[in-house]
This record gives sequence, structure tokens and C-alpha cells, in this order.
Amino acid sequence: MRRERADGIETLWLAPSLPGRGYVLADWTYLLDTCRELAADAALRCLVLRGEGAGLSVGADLCDVREHVTGGHGEAYKATTRLALRTLAELALPTVAVIDGPCTAGSTAIVNACDVRLGSPAATFEFPPARLGLVYPQVSVQLLVRAVGSPAAKHLLYSGRVIDAAHALRIGLLQEVGDPAGLLARFTAEIAGGEPASHRSHKLLVDHAAMAFDSAALEQAGYDTQRFADVAQPGGHPGAQPGGPAGRP
Repeated sequence: MRRERADGIETLWLAPSLPGRGYVLADWTYLLDTCRELAADAALRCLVLRGEGAGLSVGADLCDVREHVTGGHGEAYKATTRLALRTLAELALPTVAVIDGPCTAGSTAIVNACDVRLGSPAATFEFPPARLGLVYPQVSVQLLVRAVGSPAAKHLLYSGRVIDAAHALRIGLLQEVGDPAGLLARFTAEIAGGEPASHRSHKLLVDHAAMAFDSAALEQAGYDTQRFADVAQPGGHPGAQPGGPAGRP
């Protein structure tokens, strides 16, 4: 992962630290530490999240997850991932995610933690936990419900299907679809043209309802399923994730 800043706009480029794999604990820790640092930066006007390479087309690395959480262990891992998402969601400044291709599993939670999501016509979304024998952390489900509402969230989680940019726009996963560079330039210019204190206050007013804590037992029940044990191994389980590499959400 890397960061850039220009004219008060911070861009965080998301990419797994281990090429070819999903996000491991070090990546979630980096996201958490970055958000904590930016939360204290009064000069920052907006945070933009973008995928670098396969940065948004993967979720958490299942082998890394299994290593930390199977059997009721790994509270530090679970606390770090949940806190990273909450800290991003609760940043007091505008946050924007740009999706220009597949957005899968844990990456969907990251972009749903942002205030606004801009997508290209190539953007797709996939929510595969049931196919992997998993239960998403409550914070991930809360962010999904906040984005699309309860019926649409259930539809995505029950079906596990891949949806395209037009579908995502209809249900609220995306706010705009078009050329990502043009959409982002226009929207960040509009943000920069407004009063930072107004933006921060409006965000608090919109998000005034506090998010509840995770239901740890339900999440752990997913980690303990046999299907998860089957897919979260080197090589994965054939057919666990149609259309994508086995062993990765």
C-alpha cells in the first residue's frame, strides 16, 4: 500500500503486501494506523481509496485468516480488522472510494466504509461468505446495510452472485458510474470548493447513529465451519469460489 497527497486530498492506494494473495494482518494494521493518523490531521480535506493492481479484487487472505482465528483464537486479528473498518467509517472528513474493476469480499467492506463510491462501467461487486462457509463480521454487514438497505443486503449475501456497475448504481453501492478519473476530479473539486467544517459537521449529522459492537460468537461460528476449513488451505477447495482463484474470498 502507498499514499499520495495533493491539494489537501490524500490518496491511499490499496494492494496486498504479499503479491497474488489477499489482505493479511499487516495490511489491515496498515489501514488502521493510516486512518488513525489521518483522523488527527486537521489540514486534510478528503481521503480517496483506490485499488492498485488487484487491490480491490481480493478480500482477506483465507490462509492468513485461518492461521489466526480457527478454533476460537485470534482475537487480536479480529479486533484489528474490525477496528480498521470502523476507524475508516468514522473519519470526520469526506471519504471516497474509486472502483474500476472487480471488488470482492473484504474489499467490499473497505469501500462500504467510505462515504461515496465512484465506479467505472467495469466495476463489479461480489459477496461470497456463504459459499465459503463464513459469517461476515457485524461491522461489515452494518456497512453493507448502511449502503444498500436490509432487503438488498440480504439479496447480495444469500445469492453470492457478482453484480455489475449498473446494478450497483441502482441499489446504492455506487453513487456515480463513468470515467473514474473524470468523476473523481469533479467530485474532489466540489469537496474542495466547500467549507471543510461544513463537510465534517454534515458527516456527523448523517452518521449520528453509533454502530454496535460485533457479535463475536456469530463471526466465530463461520470460522469454525468445515467448509471454511476446506477452502482456507493452500490450494483451496475446488469450486469454492466460481470465477475466481480457490482459497481466496
